[in-house]
Amino acid sequence: MPQPPEYVVTVKKWPAYVLGALILLLAALYVFQISMMASGPHALVDATSVALFVVAVAAMMVSLAGFCWMLRWIVVMIQQPPTLNTDGMWLWAYATKERQFVPWTQITAVRIARKGLAKGLFVYVLDAPDSLAGGDPGKARRIARGMRRMLGAPFSYSVKTGHRRVDELDAALRGFTGGRLHLIR
Repeated sequence: MPQPPEYVVTVKKWPAYVLGALILLLAALYVFQISMMASGPHALVDATSVALFVVAVAAMMVSLAGFCWMLRWIVVMIQQPPTLNTDGMWLWAYATKERQFVPWTQITAVRIARKGLAKGLFVYVLDAPDSLAGGDPGKARRIARGMRRMLGAPFSYSVKTGHRRVDELDAALRGFTGGRLHLIR
């Protein structure tokens, strides 16, 4: 059977939906809480209550901004899934916020492993982080920090890990690399 020109790995989308719903729910709760704090018989009558109100609103906005920031990067990773072709893999580098091409000669291992509660795809690269940073010491530090959090891999994705999808990924990996690499489970 001939190998297709490229294979796109299916990335989990449900975390984006759950986080989006959580953001909407939190925004509604925050609006309700702010309106309750700003109204009523004892609302904002002295400097202490005004200060508490400002701190509470600021904390709510910071937490909401943090969740929106997380959602943004989850959506970017969904839009930039790992793509395998005859020359190597296109991967999204979260640490450097860019899509990078990594040739098969630089990839040392591709693994499906459990990190926390979920399984993910981890791609290990020869001489990472230096080979991926392009001489930029700041990028190299960010990649190294991300590697420490992600089982030593510079690239990680939350992927669908059903038996059929994992077998398809393994077959594509073996096909594109001529059997040099296989999916470590």
